[in-house]
Amino acid sequence: VMYPEYLAYMLDTDDDERMVNVYSGALSDEVKGGQLDVNWTPVIEGARGEIPEIDDESELLGKPWTYRLDIQQVLGLPIKCDEIFVQYDFFGEPFASERLNLPGASSVTLNYSCEHQVPCVTQAFLDWLKKPLAFQVFVSPTVEKPARSVGTSNMAVAAAVRSWNPMLARATSMKSGLSAEKTAELQKLLASLEDENQRLRAEGRKLKSTNKVLASTCAIERKRVKRLTEQVRLYSGGSTGQARWQGAEMALKESKAGSSAACSIQ
Repeated sequence: VMYPEYLAYMLDTDDDERMVNVYSGALSDEVKGGQLDVNWTPVIEGARGEIPEIDDESELLGKPWTYRLDIQQVLGLPIKCDEIFVQYDFFGEPFASERLNLPGASSVTLNYSCEHQVPCVTQAFLDWLKKPLAFQVFVSPTVEKPARSVGTSNMAVAAAVRSWNPMLARATSMKSGLSAEKTAELQKLLASLEDENQRLRAEGRKLKSTNKVLASTCAIERKRVKRLTEQVRLYSGGSTGQARWQGAEMALKESKAGSSAACSIQ
């Protein structure tokens, strides 16, 4: 899951924000299942060949929006897979990478690239950019055949089958059983613990979502400060800025001197 709010400011993805955590849905949304390399790059439009500077997201309303999405690779999957592909929804439309067949791989190079265009940005699209964007990684796990098949040809299995007595197993189970009152008490306690577990998991997801929103907001502000700092350094400070200012000042003096000389000759 990533938060694409910074795309409303025509900013690219920072290198330290490209790796998106993948969580194993088969086990729990809290269990990390690898990382996905996701990179958004604004596409230059128009003859000027410049990416517009957006200080407020409302400046995009009514304008075209184009970005290229690159998903380079999946790293550190907890299982080895035979097949893999990535799927996601962009503004209500599903997209998916090519299904790759790579037997026994836990890290896969996808080289997926797609250019997404919005001809006319609306408020609905800006609101969509503020929501989490989920990338689903689908895999078909590799099934390795055991060195020895399970069957009665295995002496340990054959011995266990011959020694198993269903009547003895039933008697042992009844002997170790709990009373109905104790069973009901334990079931009630188990239900209470499950409710508490669900409540804590919900609070954890809420805190994680809040943390991601704050992290996304901080990233946007860092990008804006970085851009403003570069502009100040370019036009107002640094050796390059001073050289440009001095050069412009010298050119202005030469222009004035030339103009005066021309007037005196006439």
